[in-house]
Amino acid sequence: MPSWPPAYPISGASATLKLLNEDFIVTELPLQLPSGEGGHIWLDVEKNGANTALVAQQLADAAGVQVRDVGYAGLKDRHAITRQWFSIYLPKGETPDLIRLAHPEFKVLSQSRHVKKLRPGDLRGNRFRIVLRDVVGERATIEAHLAAVASQGVPNYFGAQRFGFEGGNVEQGRAMLARKIRVRNPKKKGIYLSAVRSFVFNEVLALRIQRGLWVRPCPVT
Repeated sequence: MPSWPPAYPISGASATLKLLNEDFIVTELPLQLPSGEGGHIWLDVEKNGANTALVAQQLADAAGVQVRDVGYAGLKDRHAITRQWFSIYLPKGETPDLIRLAHPEFKVLSQSRHVKKLRPGDLRGNRFRIVLRDVVGERATIEAHLAAVASQGVPNYFGAQRFGFEGGNVEQGRAMLARKIRVRNPKKKGIYLSAVRSFVFNEVLALRIQRGLWVRPCPVT
């Protein structure tokens, strides 16, 4: 994958990220909370070392439904402690008590019913708490960079995780769009399309950084 340019001069500082799962805590901010009624069960889940797909499959198995009946707003990091909402379509029969579900990598904090399924993008955002360990560098330089970030923010590049191992998801997405391969699995198709879109976003952002435009709104032409 390309080495996209940074927005600020290199500080020379370094640190260890994600030494422990608790060094990277993500809390999903939902668009809405469950109403208490409806054909879907909404679950507030805390994960520790589990990816979103694994939790979705475990919830489907526990509720006796297909994994396609499980919804969520977005994927969350595996090597982290993350909190997010899941929905299960279960309009008939008894409501299972999934709070009692025991798994070493996640737990259900609460459940309630709602009228709709959770779909990708159904969230206001995510709140992060990140701990950096073994920080090395000049304190004054680091503090100057932090002040600049607090004032202007950072260019929000998509990370390597979005592109798959050695960028494989991007290559598969390019081949799929060029009709060189056919991808029948809808989840894989979505992953490949997302990787290509994210790659294009990074390329455009990199160009704006090089031109000094990344903190300025640009008219759409």
